[in-house]
Formats: sequence, structure tokens, C-alpha cells
Amino acid sequence: MKFLITIFYLFYLANGIYLQEINKSIKKFVTNPVLKNASVSFEIVAINNDSVVSSYQSNQSLVPASTMKLITTATALEVFGHKHQFKTSLAYDGIIDSTGLLIGNIYIIGSGDPTLGSKYFPGQDFLNECLNAINKIGIKKIDGGIIADASCYSDEFVPSNWTWGDIGNYYGAGVTGLSIYDNTVSLFFKSGKNIGDNTIITSTHPNIPNFEVKNEVISKNINSDQAYIFGAPYSPFRIARGAIPLNVSEFNVKASIFDPALLIAHELNEVLKENNVQLKNPPKSIRILKEENKSVEYDGNTFHQHLSPPLKAIINNINLISNNHFAEHIHRALGFKLNKNELVTAYSSSQQIKNYWINKGLSCNGFYMSDGSGLSRNNAVSASFLVDILCYMKISSPRFSDFFESLPVAGKTGTLKYLGKGTVLEGKLMAKSGSIQRVRSYAGYYKPNEKTLYAFAIIVNNYSCSGAELKKLLEKLLITELEDL
Repeated sequence: MKFLITIFYLFYLANGIYLQEINKSIKKFVTNPVLKNASVSFEIVAINNDSVVSSYQSNQSLVPASTMKLITTATALEVFGHKHQFKTSLAYDGIIDSTGLLIGNIYIIGSGDPTLGSKYFPGQDFLNECLNAINKIGIKKIDGGIIADASCYSDEFVPSNWTWGDIGNYYGAGVTGLSIYDNTVSLFFKSGKNIGDNTIITSTHPNIPNFEVKNEVISKNINSDQAYIFGAPYSPFRIARGAIPLNVSEFNVKASIFDPALLIAHELNEVLKENNVQLKNPPKSIRILKEENKSVEYDGNTFHQHLSPPLKAIINNINLISNNHFAEHIHRALGFKLNKNELVTAYSSSQQIKNYWINKGLSCNGFYMSDGSGLSRNNAVSASFLVDILCYMKISSPRFSDFFESLPVAGKTGTLKYLGKGTVLEGKLMAKSGSIQRVRSYAGYYKPNEKTLYAFAIIVNNYSCSGAELKKLLEKLLITELEDL
């Protein structure tokens, strides 16, 4: 008994000394009543001399939200390099006779490019590019059809642990080997003049065949989008629920596309018909052909390749605006590459990324990855591990400048545009933010001058105030901690 009392006393004493030693600003932050039931993980490291200058429960694994994107993008730059481009190929099987008749099919073969038709890279016109390539080889009629091949990735589409409330919406758009339009469809609503009035869906863009939406959205005296879309992958049926502002004639609510590969086949089919190229069969995908127990093996004659923008540009977009869609495609592409082109899932991709960092000498104890964007609540990571990644990129990676330049700048750009404006953070803190329900996080670098660089991370789970209130508390903490460095 005396032994146990002694152990408890020593633990109490050590804990008391620890609380005294942590910075006053951290102590004030973690003892705030709104964090009574919360978990916090925090660390700042001076990269120049590899020393911890401030920490609190830095090894505690917590849900990181979108700071998970730092791990995804750092790994991608390491594995692929900043110049990597995704290839989307056009091929045909069969023969083209002297009249321009293709006795066979045209295949659109994906390799996981998330940027086809993306609003973030508007200079591309993939469908017109396909039309020109088909015209160039003299095809005027097709005794077959357009078949989309997205089989480089599994048909999983979304990670199994994403929530039902996310996967029907644009920010929960799934991953496929062949994607288009950011895998997002816009639903345009007309609302009523009175609270509780029904709404009408006037149009959708793009127009998707067989797309059906049960509309339960009502009109409400609000000024924001409070409508949500529910539906399963590959199912054309959706339910729209929630509310939109009163008396709006064209209110845009964005949903995920239920089958992007099939939509690409349909879009090219329509473009060809509009340009007088006749097709015998309706557009299909390899996935659908498998479901119909039809042969999916083909010897394609590749006649065109479309290249995505360089990976650096894609990663800049991921970190600057926190693009889930791009991040998930990069996550899956890493699994495909690291697993030597074997068929991949979100789980296998996560395992390959974890193994990659273990092989680089980082301790991955307490690192649990379920997706690439941070949308999953099954993700868990410590502030210390995030800082380890940040330090590695600065000290050991030839891709550091590409990684560093992709991060939002406090008070100036991206998701940090309004953080720390007019304070010591503005222009000197470059970081990724993260937020999902009851989760807030920041991780990145602080550069007070040209010779000094710090890496930091803070994650908070299960706070009891609003997200906006916690953001202010985090901003105050970062200002206090960093201005003293």
C-alpha cells in the first residue's frame, strides 16, 4: 500500500511540476472552461537547432481534420516529384475501315487525374481535345460505343468510414480512376417568399442521365446554404434536405456526382453526336460491363494522351483551399504507386503511406490514417508527428520549397487569409488549417526572419464552444506563443 501511495504521490508531484513548467499561455488556454472536456495536442520546434520550445501533450493522438493533407501532399512530393502529371488516354479496339467506320469501341482510360474539367484549371477542354483526336485518325462512325475505364483504382469510391452526411455533398465527392468536373454537380433551387415554403429544383449542371433528386429543402429566413444532399455511390437517386434563403430564384447547392466515369463516357458520346459521329451502342463503363457479366478485356490502340497540370499545381490547390477531392485522388495515387500498381483502396493507400514514413525513420506510433483529406473521423495523429513531417521536409527533402510554397499565408492567402491579420502572424506563419465538427487544428511553419524557422502543430478535439470562438482562442494562443520566440 505504501508503495502505491508513493507512486501516486510521485505522479501527482511530477504532473504538478509539468503544469508549472508549461508556458502560461498554454496553461491559460487548456484551462479555459470551453476546453474542460476537450483534448489538446500542441508542439513548437525550432528547426535550426532541433529543440522543442513549447509543448503540451504533444504525443496524444487526436482527429486532425484537414491538417492530414500535409502528410498526403508531403508524401506525394517525395514519391512523385513536383513535375509528375497524370495521363488520361484514348484508345480503340477493332479496326477502322476505309470509310472511317470503327468496328469496335473507343475507350477513355484513366489514371486518377482529378483535374479533368475542373473549375480550378479552366484552361483545359478535355472533351474537345478528344473530339479533335478522334477526327484526326479519321473515325466518322462507330459500330460500338464509348467505354470509360476507371479500373486503375478499385470501385470503393469513398472510404468506408466516411459519414452518410458527407458523401452526397461536393466536399465528400468520391475517388475514381476517371473523374470529371471535380466530381461535382450543381443543383439550382428556387425558394419561396415565406418561411417553410417548398423549393423547386429548376436545373442541374452538368445534365446527368437518370439523375433523380427527391427535394425536401424548404425556404427559411437565413443567408447561408443549409441544404445537404444524401445518396450512395453509383446510385442515381438523391435526397435533398435542409433549407436555403427566402425568395431566391437560382440558389446553387453542390452535390457529388454518383458515377463520374459513366458521365465522362456520356459527355463524349454527346459531343460526338453533336459533331455528326454516329454511335451504335450507348456509353458504358468497365464497372457496368463487369456487372453485366460482359467481357472487359481489350487490346487498345492508344491514339491520344491528355496530361494533367503538374503535381505542384495540384498540391498548391489542395493546401491553399483545402480541396478534399484532389487530396483523395493523390492519396489513392500514392497507394497505387507505392503498392507497385496493384489495385488499391483507401485502407491500402493509408498503409502504404504509413510504411513509407516508417522507412524514412519516423516513429509512426499513434499515427492512424484512413483517408488523404482528413474528412474521416477515424484519422488520428499527434502534434508531434505532424511536426516531425514538417521538420523532415525542411531538413531532408529536396522538395521543401514546393511544399512550403503550397501553404496558405496568415493574413494573406487561402484558408488563412483572415487569420492573424495585423498581428505578428501576418506574412510570417505558413500553415494548413483543419476543421470538422468539434475539431480544429493548425500545422505549419513560423518564419520570424530569414534565418529562423519553427515548425508547429496544434489539434483540439471536443471543445464545447462554437468553431468561430475556438478559432479566436487559437489565434490568440499562437500570437502569444510565437511573438515571444
